Amino acid sequence: MNIKINRSGRIMCFGMVLWLSSALSVATASEKERIGFTIMTVDQQFFTTPYEQSGELGGSYMGAKGTAASTVKNPAALGGLSKLVSQAYWVYGKNKGKGGGTSPTENEKVTGWLSDAGFYQVIPLKKWGAAIGFGGDYLANDYDDAPVTGPSQHGYRLNIALGIQVLDSLALGYGLMYLSDHAGWGTIYAPPGSSDVRWYHMVHDSHSWRHRLGIQHVISGVLRWGLQGDIGYGAADNRYNGLDTGGDDDLRNYGVRLGGRTDFDRSFKLSCDLDWRHVDLEFGMHPTYVGPDIQAKYYGDVYRAMFGAEERLTSWLAVQIGYRYNVYRLDDICGADGNQEFHTLGGGLGMQLLDQRLSLVWNAEYSWVGNGDFKNVLSAQYTF
Repeated sequence: MNIKINRSGRIMCFGMVLWLSSALSVATASEKERIGFTIMTVDQQFFTTPYEQSGELGGSYMGAKGTAASTVKNPAALGGLSKLVSQAYWVYGKNKGKGGGTSPTENEKVTGWLSDAGFYQVIPLKKWGAAIGFGGDYLANDYDDAPVTGPSQHGYRLNIALGIQVLDSLALGYGLMYLSDHAGWGTIYAPPGSSDVRWYHMVHDSHSWRHRLGIQHVISGVLRWGLQGDIGYGAADNRYNGLDTGGDDDLRNYGVRLGGRTDFDRSFKLSCDLDWRHVDLEFGMHPTYVGPDIQAKYYGDVYRAMFGAEERLTSWLAVQIGYRYNVYRLDDICGADGNQEFHTLGGGLGMQLLDQRLSLVWNAEYSWVGNGDFKNVLSAQYTF
């Protein structure tokens, strides 16, 4: 099967995505901004990394060929690698939102400067038609002066993964991630009908594990697709104003991702991923003056549809564009409804140098969530 798309059709495809971005708008309200800021900070930390959640082609990667990044994204793709591969990346960006108060007049503007850097190494096991990948990353979010919210966020993750090419067109993979995370935030609260206004600050320190199992398959050289599932679990130490208030402290995560990428010709590719994730993060009990028997939590489902297109302009330069639609059906964010939908649009460049041994990729994306979330992703990969 050989499908051809002429250059004018490719330009129309890119133009439609750009036109869509200009038509997007998300209504902003105080509570929506607060929830959006919570989503940004939680989503990039627990059971994942900012690099995995953002980047090229709208975040779709299930149909990508194996790279060192497959260690954290899609371990099944490692099976096709037969050479030593090293990769370093850096995600940096800016996210904005509101927090700190219980009414619009008390809300505090918060800005965070995100940095997430990582390194991955792949070692082929040619005798078994397999490859092993390992590495890790460190996340830090440097917040501006926000004395009421008092946000803090940092953590590190360690990864190891194995991919096996069981048939010429079929590979299997398993990945294991260990996460050590810290987060802190606060607010001002007065019980209804009371003038007793208090400030309380929560500090969360957790350790968790994520298991990932997947497959990748090629159909007649036209489509490469993959399917994988996640299971994550862990526990935390949660303290309010330095005190352990009791309650549940477990962390759980389940997810399924399906996607593929075309290989119509050498210069133009389309990709699409669909992702479902259930998150259950328990943050212990609120302090007694907030209310009796109220469990603090972040609980619900997340759905994402990711689309990307790549046009190779020359033998060494390609342009990429991506779009992601994010749906959050959070049944409980500390007793509140966290339902929210937003859009993400991005694009960038990819370069293949030194006889394609060196790969350099830059992508930038913007999410219409909270008061805005902007990220840059830089990566360099070298094949020995």
